[in-house]
Amino acid sequence: MSAEPVRRWEPFAAAVAALVVITVAVFRLPESFVAMLERNALLQGSAAGWAYRLLAVAAVGQAAYVGFVVLRPERVAVALARQPSPPAHILVAKSLAYNAAGMAALTLVYGIAAFAVTGLRAGFWLFVVIESAQLGWYYRLTGTVVEWLRFQPEPDTPSSGDGAPRPYCPPLARGLLGASTRPGA
Repeated sequence: MSAEPVRRWEPFAAAVAALVVITVAVFRLPESFVAMLERNALLQGSAAGWAYRLLAVAAVGQAAYVGFVVLRPERVAVALARQPSPPAHILVAKSLAYNAAGMAALTLVYGIAAFAVTGLRAGFWLFVVIESAQLGWYYRLTGTVVEWLRFQPEPDTPSSGDGAPRPYCPPLARGLLGASTRPGA
């Protein structure tokens, strides 16, 4: 296992595969089934239109929030501060990719919900386009965060030669005891 964090592409490939499979499945549904679903939809007329718009706005809002707020190096710095061990850089990079791909997959859930509630299959395309853009954008952002992680210093884990951590020494006492008791020396 390398000590360098790497950008993970596997979660994004799985999300793209799921998007393709579900999109093909939705558009391969028989027209008679779609017509029946539209006739017996939970919401009809203008209520269906408003529900569709609301779900589309929620999908775009969620995409923007994750892209502009969540997938930022500042947020990752908070996660690293909680667990400053050396493999944390690698674990954060890995979980960031899985979380980003999972959050993008929520858009597909919004699209399926819009189709199920309104029966409007043609509106499903909007959610496919939004998720495709999200996956590309989030992949780029995770690469940016991984590059930032590579330039972060390794956390200091001072220890004696036997692997046990050194006992705490207050800063004033460190100066009196000499340089050999300083952390990292």
